Amino acid sequence: MANYSSITLLHIPAHFTPSFLPLETPMPTRTLSFDEQQAAEAAFHGHPLQPQWGARAKQVYTGISEAKQKQSLPHYQWRIGLQSPTEIQHCVYPTTTSLHKILKEISRQFPNRPYSLLRGKLLSSIKSPTSP
Repeated sequence: MANYSSITLLHIPAHFTPSFLPLETPMPTRTLSFDEQQAAEAAFHGHPLQPQWGARAKQVYTGISEAKQKQSLPHYQWRIGLQSPTEIQHCVYPTTTSLHKILKEISRQFPNRPYSLLRGKLLSSIKSPTSP
């Protein structure tokens, strides 16, 4: 059995040229404030923005709301098994993305590296409750 060092999951919208994050890139984290948590929940469930929230909470709400509106196509999760060195990358492409485009992008991101490619599960569309 192969020893895989890490797994990365990326979401790649239809209008965006994919880019792969380096596996060593740490993602900054912090705990959300109470207002930010409320804003995140409201945006996720399609509830209106509340005027009493602080600026950061409004940014959280706006960011989640905009992201949900952009993600309206179903997507496939793709597993890329790379060799030399052995690692796995996971990418998410809209179902409308051609296999040719996916292969071209993998070759561009990982030049001269042998790989295997498996199409994974279909991820359903994510639509905002307020969108038609």
